[in-house]
Amino acid sequence: MVQSRFMRHASILFVCLFVIAAGMFVQAAAAAEFEPRVGQEGKDVIWVPTPQCAGDNMLDMAEGHARRIS
Repeated sequence: MVQSRFMRHASILFVCLFVIAAGMFVQAAAAAEFEPRVGQEGKDVIWVPTPQCAGDNMLDMAEGHARRIS
């Protein structure tokens, strides 16, 4: 009885650890192979990075807008 309970808990622990390890492996493999490129096709759009100066301008505009609201 005690041995069967131990085996049941050990097998549940093994399955949980296996699922966690498999998930980490799949996640690491997916992250390693993806690298966006300019003009890369997606489902609906083409990926194009935003230039740094455009991002800075948008943040400056948003900051000024936030001051007027407050």
